[in-house]
Amino acid sequence: MSKSCYVELATDKHKKKFGHYLTNGEGMVIFTTVSKAYLITKFILRFFVVSLITIPLFYLVHRFFNYGLPGTTGTALLLALVYATLRYYFTKEGIQYILTNRRVIIQIGYFKVTLYSVNYNKITHIEVDQNILERVFYKHGRLIINTSGMDNKPITLNYLSSPIEFKNIMERLIAQERHKYGHTGI
Repeated sequence: MSKSCYVELATDKHKKKFGHYLTNGEGMVIFTTVSKAYLITKFILRFFVVSLITIPLFYLVHRFFNYGLPGTTGTALLLALVYATLRYYFTKEGIQYILTNRRVIIQIGYFKVTLYSVNYNKITHIEVDQNILERVFYKHGRLIINTSGMDNKPITLNYLSSPIEFKNIMERLIAQERHKYGHTGI
């Protein structure tokens, strides 16, 4: 059996950073973000794409302004590395998934933040969506949370590490919440 990626619960750092999202009596159980495999793959792709763009541009600068080629190539690679690193950081910090003892909270964005939350008693069912590459190589996928309500728009947690395990934890929390208030379901 593989090691759980959700063994470690929300830390004090997470509780302090996101505590203002919680209501009275609500406790943070799990805190996570997009999977590390997704972040690393995107980092590598962004680095190579930006390198493919900046190296020819900096070569043209070299040809027209007679700057040293090693310096311009190094500057182009450094620029690509800085861009990929910043995007890695803002993606990691800009997408947060929080499970509490009462609801799921999704925060998207770093500078402009959009916050979604749904109480467990409003969740009708949860789906896991993974293609073969995500399942075998990356070990991540999407968790689709269907809710009751007027718009019936599902909430999606994208690029979630071990989505089946996350779904099982979430279903246990839902069952605890419903048992506590005498509801049946999921």
